[in-house]
Amino acid sequence: MLVPRRQHGHMAETHKTQARQPEPASPAARPAVSRWLGVLMLADAVTFGIASYLHLDGRIALGFTTITGENFRGAAIPEAVIGGVLAVGAVLVLLGRGRTRPVALGVTGFAIIGVAYGLSVILRGEGTRTADLAYHSTILAALLVTFWLLLHSTSRRAPDR
Repeated sequence: MLVPRRQHGHMAETHKTQARQPEPASPAARPAVSRWLGVLMLADAVTFGIASYLHLDGRIALGFTTITGENFRGAAIPEAVIGGVLAVGAVLVLLGRGRTRPVALGVTGFAIIGVAYGLSVILRGEGTRTADLAYHSTILAALLVTFWLLLHSTSRRAPDR
């Protein structure tokens, strides 16, 4: 803004800088993500790895019982891909380099879309049963909560420069 000012008997124009309030950043533009959200994303990724393993006829002994999987490669491969993508996003958040929020939102959104598709397959009767329906419903809820937290959380970490 130009402000007229008297200087040595004549008018001179000087620039006056106004203190500008920073505009609030959109959630995706906030640079850093709290590391605990990276841990949450990693936990989600681990469950996809377990589901994928079980869909390859895997067995998990728990001491008092054994969880027995089934051969369903149509689910095992997408679950492995979703788990891998989530794991990469989680590691980036945990390392805290640069603008991790858009990456975290993107990979979590990708996982939500994948789970929604898997849920639709189960509901059409192409997948299996109660355990798959329970897992997909639960992980969908967890991913939606993660996504919401990513949108609305703030971090005390300063962005890397």
